[in-house]
Formats: sequence, structure tokens, C-alpha cells
Amino acid sequence: MMTDTDRLSVNRQTTVNGYCLGCLYRKCQTQTEIEDGVAMRVNGHPDSPINLGTLCTRGQAQLHNLYNPYRTKKPLIRTNPKKGLFEDPGWEEISWEEAMSVVTQKIKAAVVHDPRKFVYLGGFGASMSLFHFAFPIALDSPNVLSTPGSFCSVHSVNQITRGAFLEAHDPKYSNFVITCGRGSLSTGHSDGETRMDTEAINARGMRLIKVDPRNPFFFRNSDWIPIRPLSDLAFFLSMINIILHEIQIFDEHFVKNHTNGVFLIDPDGNYIYGPDGTKPLVWDKSDGMAKPFNDINIGDYALEGDYDIEGVKCKPAFELIKKKVKQYTPEWAQEYTDISPKRVRRLTEDLVREARIGSSIEINGVTLPYRPACISFFKGLSNHSNGHVAAFAAMSINILLGAWDVPGGSQGCNNLQYDCDEEGTPTEFHLAPPPPFSYPPNRMDLHEFLPMGHDLGYNFVNAMNNLDKFGFDYKPEVILNYGCNLFSKGASEEEVERALAAIPFMVSISTHFDEHTNFADIVLPEASNSEVSSAYGINFDRPGIKDMNRSDGACQALVKPMYDGRHADDVYMELADRLGILSKMQGIFAKKNKIEELDPDKKYTVEEIYGMRIRAAHDKEWNFDKLAQKGSMTIPKIPEELSYAYTYLKKTGARIPLYNMPLKRYGEKQLEGCRKAGIEHPAGNERVKEFYQPIPHWFLTPDMPWGENAKKDFDLNVVGWRSSLFLHDIHDQTGNPILQAVAKMDPYSGKVLLNAETAKSKGLKDDDMVVVENQLGVKVGPAPIKTTQLLHPKALGILSGHDRKGHGLNPVSKTGLSWNRLVRQDWDVIDPFTGAIEIGPLVRIIKTGS
Repeated sequence: MMTDTDRLSVNRQTTVNGYCLGCLYRKCQTQTEIEDGVAMRVNGHPDSPINLGTLCTRGQAQLHNLYNPYRTKKPLIRTNPKKGLFEDPGWEEISWEEAMSVVTQKIKAAVVHDPRKFVYLGGFGASMSLFHFAFPIALDSPNVLSTPGSFCSVHSVNQITRGAFLEAHDPKYSNFVITCGRGSLSTGHSDGETRMDTEAINARGMRLIKVDPRNPFFFRNSDWIPIRPLSDLAFFLSMINIILHEIQIFDEHFVKNHTNGVFLIDPDGNYIYGPDGTKPLVWDKSDGMAKPFNDINIGDYALEGDYDIEGVKCKPAFELIKKKVKQYTPEWAQEYTDISPKRVRRLTEDLVREARIGSSIEINGVTLPYRPACISFFKGLSNHSNGHVAAFAAMSINILLGAWDVPGGSQGCNNLQYDCDEEGTPTEFHLAPPPPFSYPPNRMDLHEFLPMGHDLGYNFVNAMNNLDKFGFDYKPEVILNYGCNLFSKGASEEEVERALAAIPFMVSISTHFDEHTNFADIVLPEASNSEVSSAYGINFDRPGIKDMNRSDGACQALVKPMYDGRHADDVYMELADRLGILSKMQGIFAKKNKIEELDPDKKYTVEEIYGMRIRAAHDKEWNFDKLAQKGSMTIPKIPEELSYAYTYLKKTGARIPLYNMPLKRYGEKQLEGCRKAGIEHPAGNERVKEFYQPIPHWFLTPDMPWGENAKKDFDLNVVGWRSSLFLHDIHDQTGNPILQAVAKMDPYSGKVLLNAETAKSKGLKDDDMVVVENQLGVKVGPAPIKTTQLLHPKALGILSGHDRKGHGLNPVSKTGLSWNRLVRQDWDVIDPFTGAIEIGPLVRIIKTGS
């Protein structure tokens, strides 16, 4: 096999195929021009079916991460024992041998006593590694903590309703889409996927309605309905009210045959079961009797009515839902949303009409329901204290319309493994099963208390700063940090600083200096992705997009290593060998990737491991060199008609939870676990009871201005969003001078954004300097005001994602504002089901000058 050095020594001028690492999704294919060993420029590959020769700004600027002078260049050891954001670590260069010896000794000492004392913090920056999860798992620590998704709780509703990871509308067939909390159109943020969305919308004239506190994008056929921050749940409840009580048109066939809306519910909110005790009962109106839901002889399911099953009074779930939402009229909702009842009614009527309930479409000879209208949402809806309930209410509208994984409707991504349990409930693939309830907790992300949590690594801060409060019977001694940044992907900067400073020993694998390296005792320099081989297998599938295929890619090293950095997987393999867990680590990796040819006891090169993964995913003719020469391979999509999960409903007998029984049961398990342990749930038992109800309902949360605890003069809620230039904390994007130069061209970057009328009412104008303060007294600023018509009057906008702090950081990254500082991660504002952090804190604005 030709090595990287061999290739580069004979290639004085060449073009190398590969893929873009400008974001997590790596879908866009590239060609990099090399001259005399120097990477000169990177372009989109002209033959790519995804990006069609184009690259976004991140992709075009990625070579500046390679030639960044603020990269980590040698292994470093800390000499200053005092740790803090602005403390000088007093770095001294050491050899790789010395660094690896120290790290091995510290890890071994921790795990021999108690594996839980080793904590792994991983994030998007670790996306190039194969072993970054297998290594800590091989150490038997439960503390394998993922951190990138602290502000990404959108997955729970998709898991419960269809076993999917993400949600998106169907741009190939949708005609009418209402979006909420979606700053970009695609499920990911790759250049190619967003382009295809945009082309589909413009070409077909799809009508796009944005219900959002800010207007995130414009299209020829788009409308913006400004909604007051934190009121989305009220809006969707009022839409359900209109559908069920005013229009009274919904997809009755879908609800009866494919949801649990027909299941009989007892006075305690539980299913009524048949004689076998496993199959929920429904009422067959044709025969006038109760039957198991999957009885093939049911003539007509009852959606309403009072029934008596062996002395137990019960009703169909649908009737309970209908009765519950009757109170949520558009007039009631207006107090919270600031949207007129007339507009809500018209929007709901348009949605129901455009859904074309009862229509069908033929695709490749297969007839499927056709519902070209839906609600599409993302984390801007779900990342609130009531986030899961609000997102479930939005999804409930799609279910009522039958716009659930059918052409034109709301689509689930990564849901082609669709299955269900014996009650018909969709199997939760990605976030299940949650760890069993335990007290004292084992995990430092407190996952035991947040059953549908996703990427709860941020909760390490809560746990570390309150070990006694949560009953931990151990204290972490060693942290391995790779690709994680709790300052940019978490909240409460001061709390993060306190938690990291309390760790006895921390090692960071990093290409550059950031906030976390400031707290490290050893820094292991990671080579740039341009200096080492890399490969990926993308797993963010999305059905329904025209010509969108999966792709796997590989890329050889573009240039010789500039410094003494190493591939992260070389580091993991050496550490595993020194710790005596190499065989175990490789076995874990092989099992997960279904690699039969890997011998766990043999030492391999990274390229050999890549080759085995590629062959296991495809066929025996492939290896790393073959795929790297091509750059990427496009994997044919499955037949289009099979990309819609509706095709699996009849096969599996699944029943989509319109009545959120999974949520109710998770809540009961939480309270029962707390009762047995003799403790109060961290979120409070009463709040858990309020939250974990099977029917969406309205309730107040601490950062709502209508709540009892809202302080005087705190009259604005933050609407924060990340610049697309600094998306996933991959390869020091914030330290990239090209991206920073482009960011400065954005008139909204680094400023406090206010609706023009709001600014006027407060005596503020453009360029006035202000400070923003949350209810706990945490402040950001001073920063200049920028007025706009693209924000709701009760919203305060901050375009963020690139304000970095700490000793020794690249000065270019210390710009802008960080709304993370205003966000807190206390349990009264955390969604107790998903762990979502409330991203819209209540704030006030203070003028400081001009």
C-alpha cells in the first residue's frame, strides 16, 4: 500500500479528490489543488450529484485551518496548577513518549480504582475519528459523554412517533409547509442539501409559511408570521383546536387505522387491555364490542363515546384529546402568541385544504397517500423548557392530517429500520434504550433523570458542581476531551469554568488552542485533516429529496505534516495498547461496524481500518486507496416508494402515538425510581407530573414573561442563532481569518438586534451601546444596537457562535457576542424529558452610551 509520504513525494502538482470537512455532514465532494506540496485551493467536485461543483464559504476557507499559526504543534504539559479561562497554563513542550506515559499512568490509576472516575467528553470536532467512542467504552466507564447537541433536542418527538432521528418536509412533493424553529431548510447544513431544498422550493412554487420570532430566510412564495418567543405551544394547541372543533376535517382513516387514537383509556390515563393483558383494546362500532387493536375483523373503530369494560369506565384516546384542546381557542392563544385569531384560522384552513386529505399518488406502480402540506420544525421549537410538548403538539397536527411519512408530508430521517412493539408503538432506535434509573447516579450527564436525552454532556457541569446534591458516590479524576467545547455548546460560562477547574487531570486532543485546552494538564496535538488520511460513512439519510443519495468518502493526506501532530486514531490505538485494551477497543469497533475480517489482537494502520470499514459497508473490491482515488462513492437510493415509512405501517401493524403514552410511562418510571430512592426528582416531582402528560397542554415555564417569577423590567426573550460560518466547532472555524472576514460583512453580526419599534419605545437607536442582562444578573456586552424589521417586538436577537474567550486563543476568534452566557442550565428551565436547555432566557436591556 502506498503511504501518504510516497504519494506526496511524487506529486509536485496534482489535484486530489476528497470531500469537504466544513461541516459535520461531509456530503459535498471536493478537488484540492496541490502545488509543490502546498495545498493552494479547494473546489467543489464538478461531477458531484450533491454539490454540483460548488462549495459554501466554510468549504472554500477550510485550507486556512491547515495553515493556522495558532494550531497545537507539540505535546504540551501544564506547569501552572491554577486553572481558569484566563490563567496562563505555562506550557512546556515534551516528547510524545513522555506525554503518552503520563496520560497512560493517570488513566490507569483512575479506572483501576473505579472506571466511573474516567470521563470522556466528545463533540463534533471528533467526527474524523473512528475510535473516539470505542476507546472510552473499552475502559468500562459509563461516562462516555457526548456534548455537541446541547441545543438539539429535536430528536425525541421523531423517536417516539416513528423511530426516526430528524424531521424534514418533503421538497419533492410538498406544496404548503409551515416551518417553526428552523433556521435553515435542510435536516443538515451541508451546502448541497440546502441548495437542493432551495431549488425544489423555487422551481415548484411551494408556499412556505414561517412562524417564528425572526424571519430566517426569504423565498418567492414565502410568508412570515411573527410569533412571540416561547409561545409556540399555544399556537399549535390553537391549531389543533380549530381542526377538531371548528373545521372538523382530519384524516379519519389514518387516525383510525394507524394511530393509538382509537385505544380505550381508563380513568387513570392507561390503556384497557384484552384477556391476554398485552394488546390494548378498541371499540368496534360495527359489532358493538371491544376488541384487541390488531383484530383483523374490526369493522369500524370508535373515536368517541363512553364504554364500560368489565366495570371500568373508558373512552377512546381521540375523544380525550379533543376534549382537552377545546379550551385552547385562537382567542385564548392570542394573549401569548400575539397572532390574531383570524390569521390563525386562515392559516389552519389553508393547511387542511392543501393537505388534500383522501388523495393519493402513484410512485413506481405503488399507490400511496398524498398529503402535500405539513408542519416542519427543528430545534428552535424543541429547545425550550416545554420543548418536547410543543414539538409533539406540532407533530400531532401532521398525524391528524395523515401527513406522516407520505409523499408531500413530514418526513422522518434514518427511519428505514421502522419497527414496533406488541402494542404497536414505534421502536425508538437512536435514543433508546435510556439507562436504567439508578441512585446514586452512575453517569455524570445525569441521563438517569432525562430518559430521552440527546447529547447530555453539558450536564457534566451540573453534576460536577453539585456532587453531593445529586448523591454521587465518586468524583471524576481524569477527563479526556476531544472535539468538545462546553463554552460554545453549553451554557453558564462561569459554571463551566468552575467544573473544569475542579478536575484533577485533564488531557485534550486538539488541533488548536481553545477554552478547553486552557484547563488541560496535557495537550496532545492532533494533525490537521489535510495532513492525514480520512474516511467517512455518512448516516444522515433523508427520504424524498430529488436525486439525493447517500455517499461514502475517503481522502488521502493532502500535504506532509507541518508539525508534530498525529491522527487521533493513532493516539487512541497507542493508548489502548499501553493500557492493555487494544483488543477490546478494536472488537467494539468491529462489532458496531459489522467488520468480520478485523482481528482484535492485531495492530493495524488507520488506513487498513478504514479499508475494512469500507468493505464491510459495500463489497470486497473496495479499499481505502480505491475510494480515496475517487474521493467518494454515491450509493444508490432505495426505490422511492420505499423511502416513505408509511409503506411499513401495514407490514408492522404500528400505531403512531397520537396519545403520548410513551411520555406518560417514562414519567411514571422517573417518579417511581425517585420514590424508591427516597429522593425528589431534580426537576421537582410536581413539575414531572405536570410535564409527563400524554396529551399536549399549556403550562408556564420560568422564562415566560407571563410567569409569576418573571422579574420587573425583564420584558424581552433572547432569540439566538449561530452563524452558518461557525457551525459545528470543527477544525477551529472561529479561528479561520477568511470566515471571520466574511462574518464582519454581516451587518447583524456582533450586535444586539431589536425590532425598530421596540428600540424606539426604549429610546434606543442604531449604534447605541447596551448591555443585556438575564434574571440572574449575568450580562453580555456592551455591544451596539442594530434595529431591524425581521424580529418580533418582544424578541432580542443575537447572531452568535464566534465569541471565544481564554488565554492564548487566536485573537481573531475573540469577536462578537455569546448568547450562551445568558442561557442557564438549572433544572427549573431544563426540559425534564429531553434535557433541552431553555434557549430563550428572559432579559432586559441597559443603555451604556454611544
